[in-house]
Amino acid sequence: MFIDADKPSNPAYLEWALRPTRPGSVIIGDNVVRDGAVAPACTDPRVRGVRRFTELIAEHPRLTSTALQTVGGKGYDGFVMALVTG
Repeated sequence: MFIDADKPSNPAYLEWALRPTRPGSVIIGDNVVRDGAVAPACTDPRVRGVRRFTELIAEHPRLTSTALQTVGGKGYDGFVMALVTG
């Protein structure tokens, strides 16, 4: 599954992505670094959606995950990759 849509809804998209997945499936969430804007003090709804999305992935018993930062012409960003384990 590849999640790259409106960021405030990322937590809901994660819930939907988990429904059809089986062990061995991979869920990718794009644009999770957001040029460093995911710091706790930020109140932007897009950033809050991304933060909650990554928190839900970290808390979920069926997922093992990591986040990777990327850098390029668009600045600093990254993605989270979650493996469905159960």
